[in-house]
Amino acid sequence: MDNLYIEGVNVGEAFKNMKVGEEIVLDLEKVRDFSVNVLSVERKTKQREVNVDVLKKIISGVLLVSVITVASFGLDKAIEFNSPLKMENMSKEIYAVIRQVEDFKPHTILGQNTRRNGDVVFYDQEGIAKDLLSLDSSLFDYALCSVCNEMGNNLNNNVGINGLSNIDAVIYYLRFYSNMEGKYFNQYVSSAFRDVDSLNGYLIKNGYVDSNGNPSMEMFKKASDSNAQVIYDIIKAQSKGASLS
Repeated sequence: MDNLYIEGVNVGEAFKNMKVGEEIVLDLEKVRDFSVNVLSVERKTKQREVNVDVLKKIISGVLLVSVITVASFGLDKAIEFNSPLKMENMSKEIYAVIRQVEDFKPHTILGQNTRRNGDVVFYDQEGIAKDLLSLDSSLFDYALCSVCNEMGNNLNNNVGINGLSNIDAVIYYLRFYSNMEGKYFNQYVSSAFRDVDSLNGYLIKNGYVDSNGNPSMEMFKKASDSNAQVIYDIIKAQSKGASLS
């Protein structure tokens, strides 16, 4: 549907950009006069009298519900569809903790380790592992989940080292570097993957399974989401003024 303009006002944009507490009042007569792209269709209908005052009250009620809905989103960030505590948003702040950067670019661990060779796009699994190893242990599991979540359908593509999947190749490098003395040595990660070499093994070890005992990314993400506020507080404490608002 095309946007509706009334005396230079884009009603669609007005609704999109309205802030908490704001109201939008429409003059129904002008709405009718300025309506555009209405397809005329000949119909045989029964004519009924419409009480304009009643109609205006109905429209006003709809607008009021819109205002209340917008206001309600501000009451609980955790359930807002654009919540700053969503994994998609916090993964950017996790990367900011690693690089100590603060700019407008949408950095994420996966995004910064995505490469292109002509028309072929692929992940630098080794780079992803090194970035994950740079994190404090308190952020590691959530960050790993965010990487898996961002990989989406590419998670299990068998394009990694020795034919491993994308994520299992990441785990291969996590195990390799976390046990090596030096910059990426990480006792927490070493222990986490001591007896597992795949995402499925990690999920089962940590109890992220479905009702049949099968490894479940859904349960991993659900558990991570439930811990979002704690992760948010840690990010704020470790980053240079990271802001998720």
